[in-house]
Amino acid sequence: MSEKIILDAEPRTVVGKKVKQLRRDGKLPAVIYGLNEPEAIQLDMLKTALTLRDSSATDVLTINLNGQERRVVSREVQRHVVRRDLIHVDFQEIDDNSMIRVQVPLRTVGRSVPEAKGLGNTLVVLRSVEVEATASTLVSELVADLALIDKPGRVLRVSDLEVPEGVTILTSESVTVAKFAVKRGGATKEES
Repeated sequence: MSEKIILDAEPRTVVGKKVKQLRRDGKLPAVIYGLNEPEAIQLDMLKTALTLRDSSATDVLTINLNGQERRVVSREVQRHVVRRDLIHVDFQEIDDNSMIRVQVPLRTVGRSVPEAKGLGNTLVVLRSVEVEATASTLVSELVADLALIDKPGRVLRVSDLEVPEGVTILTSESVTVAKFAVKRGGATKEES
């Protein structure tokens, strides 16, 4: 998300089982924590659901609470088990100088050389990595270039990912991101 997204919120006094009535009234219970004491808030259910649908855990959002703008990232989004609608959100308040840790999704690009030659398939085994960054250097995704797998025995590891300045990957460098599986007699055998 490149534009500033603002969610209007109100302080929440309703807690416990009474929050069901809030949800029936179109309000979403939430909490902001991080820089100050945790604070119970309520947001418009529909606007929040649409915003979170189009954002990731690494997108910085702005919550307008009593005329004060607070920069946050969504930490835990709870959904109903069956209906999948929102039931609660935890937001972590951040400032530009503090370091935050988040899971950043990996986006794969390219095609491995052995797969292009029809020798088998590339198996992506890691979908996200934990990173540490400030709000201004936080990225929404990291790119894993599958073309770096140039032969069947080659494995793409976390250490092979391009990392922008100001971002530190906390996931071990030796963890496998993708590997190649060779076709043998109609079946696929993993190469590691």
